[in-house]
Amino acid sequence: MTLKELGEELGKLLVEIIEQKTEEKTRTIRDEIQRWIEDISQSLSKEVDQRIKEVFLGAIGFLKQYLEEN
Repeated sequence: MTLKELGEELGKLLVEIIEQKTEEKTRTIRDEIQRWIEDISQSLSKEVDQRIKEVFLGAIGFLKQYLEEN
């Protein structure tokens, strides 16, 4: 499994978590996913290990794809 694939799997898990958390709140899933993308992106702008960055970029890619499809 590549780091990007690992990130995509992480993205899938994040969607499941976000869907569960959103049911309990007034925010929409779309808003919550967008917030996660922004939070992760800001964290990645700091100095982090390139491998970790690659995993989270894969997760962001999956989350953005999810938003486009839904």
